[in-house]
Parts: sequence; C-alpha cells; structure tokens
Amino acid sequence: MRETGRRRHPLSWLNPDWFVEQLDAHKELDVLRGLLGERFLAFAWIAGVRFHALALDEEVPHASELELSVGEGEEAAVARMTVAELQRRLVAALVSEEVAPPGEVGEAPDEATLRALVGGSWLLLGPLYDLTPRAVLLGPDREVFLEVDRAGETIELPADVYRQVLRQLLLEELARAERQRSVDLDLARVGEAEAAEAEGRWSEVVRLLGAWPRYVAFMLRAGGGDMSEEDRARVAHALGLLGTALGHLGETERADEAFRVGLQWAAGTGEGAAASLFLRHGEVLVARGRYGQAIAPLRRALGLGAEPKRVLPPLARALLERGRTVAALGAVRAAAEAGADPASLSELEGWIERRLGETAVRWRRLLEAESS
Repeated sequence: MRETGRRRHPLSWLNPDWFVEQLDAHKELDVLRGLLGERFLAFAWIAGVRFHALALDEEVPHASELELSVGEGEEAAVARMTVAELQRRLVAALVSEEVAPPGEVGEAPDEATLRALVGGSWLLLGPLYDLTPRAVLLGPDREVFLEVDRAGETIELPADVYRQVLRQLLLEELARAERQRSVDLDLARVGEAEAAEAEGRWSEVVRLLGAWPRYVAFMLRAGGGDMSEEDRARVAHALGLLGTALGHLGETERADEAFRVGLQWAAGTGEGAAASLFLRHGEVLVARGRYGQAIAPLRRALGLGAEPKRVLPPLARALLERGRTVAALGAVRAAAEAGADPASLSELEGWIERRLGETAVRWRRLLEAESS
C-alpha cells in the first residue's frame, strides 16, 4: 500500500506498445531486427542511433558492419562497427545512465519533469520486459517510487530499484547474445572433420569448417572469447584441418587465410598448436609447388617441436626445389635418423644424387665407411 502523503502522477502518455508500433510503421527495419535482435533494435532506438548503411556478412552475421550516427545535425557522430560491437556499446551506454536526485517538484509536474525523475530511457525500457510504469509516486521527502504493471499485477518499486532490475535484464540480454555467438563454433564438428580428413573427403571438411576463419577472426577482434585452453587448441586444430583440405582442393587463397587466422589464434594457445599449423601450412605449400614459401613455416614447425620425421621430408623437398641441394641432403639424412618412412625418402635421395653427381657417390662411400 502507498504511504500517506505520496502524490500520484499518472504516466498516461507512456505507450507500452511504443516499439511494436514503430516496427509496424517502419517495415524497412525488418532486416536490422533479424540481425540485431528485436530488443537490441529497440535499445538503438532509445539511444538515438540512426542507421545509414549495412555491409551484411552472411556467413558470420554478427560480424556484419553497420554505418550509423548518434546525435543531430553537425554534432552527429558517424561511426562504423560490427553488430556485436554495437550490441555491447548499447548495453554499456544504457546501464550507465544515471538520474540526478530530484529537485523541487510542483503539484502538477509536466511530462518532461516526470521523465527526468525516472529517466526517459528507463521508462521506455520497462515495457520491453513487461514492466510498464503507470504512475510516478512522490514521497514527502522527495522519494521517487513507481507504480508498475507487471503481467497484469500492480506493484510499487523505488525508482532506483526499478532501474537496477532493468540493468540486470539488459546485462542478461547481452550475455545471451554472447553465448549465442560462441555456439557458432561447434566443437563437435572437429571430430567429424578429422574423420573426413582420414578418408580424404576434403570437400566434407570444408563443408563442416569453411566458415570458421571468419568466426575466429571476429573473436580475435573481440578479445578472443571465453574458452578453455583445451577448446582453444581444438579451434586451432580445426583451422589446420580446414587449411589442409582447402590446399588439397586447390583453393590456395582460402587455405592461406585459414592458416593465417589459425596462427593468430594459436599465439595465445601454446606452441603445440602453432607447430601443427606451421607444419600443415608448409605441407600444403610444398604440395602446391610453392617451395620457397614453404621453407620458413616448416622450419618454424621444427623449432616449435613438431615431429622431425614428419617435418624433414617436405622441408628437404622444398630445399631441393630451391636449388639448395646440400641442405636438402642434410634434411634427408636427419629425417632418416628421426625414423621417417624410408619409402618417402628414397625418391628424394635419388634426385639429390643426380644433382650432386660424383659428390654424392663420395658422400655415400664416406657414410658407409663410418658405419662399418
């Protein structure tokens, strides 16, 4: 019950269906509603955001870029930002809005005065969550209360409690959007992609993981996301699988992009993930005849602890094709000592011996003499 002495001032001008009516009147907002989410579009409206252009990213919708402005006339600030960035900024701006303590309020305050007592944004936000302010109640000591309709029930709340409830609801709205973005990287697909790779079904690997570089690049811009170390390593591994598959399919630019994003991601994941990515990238480069470019990533893989028996054969091939025959011979010998498959080395040895001629014969005799 209201205490004696409170003055009640109806908010009869506040339309609880204000945003529904705006949507009905502006059908051109349907695309933005689907992209941002209906409540976030309402937040933008409340914050005074005006949209000018949209660069839609169909693979990663929340990475779509919006051109927008806030303010009027020459003071309007124009900016470009992604959907996810806008969502975060809107919530940050709205939850931080403070209301000054009330001054002297006359017996018949006008609409502007009542808005200032509660906060105009807060009055519009409430109906979005089925909390519709019906009246402002002013106590004898300038206390501000709200009479709120909640699902057909009338309750009274101090204005600061009403705002705090809405702050929590706004933060929960953002948290739901962030969680939805995180499930776009379905780690269950990594196992499926591994099975597809084992069977040489490269197109299936791409079908499963093809959009991941865009998602991961977005997550890198947004701070890396909230993932365990194990899950981060799985994401890096997935990008390695994708890069290898794209290389086999001849899509070299996309393969390079997958490895580039993967290595950026692996920088905060551990040397093992980076070593695997450098190795896979080097293997793809060798397979595509880009021998000079393959040498550096293969050497990086070796330095980061990748298995020498896997790294050294493609490294020897790259060195040989670049005319560094003696270095290639050393890589082949080291690969043999590391336990590489002799069949994978025999062809390389034949090419090297033909290149070196008599020098290779003397080298072989020397090795045989040392081992006897």
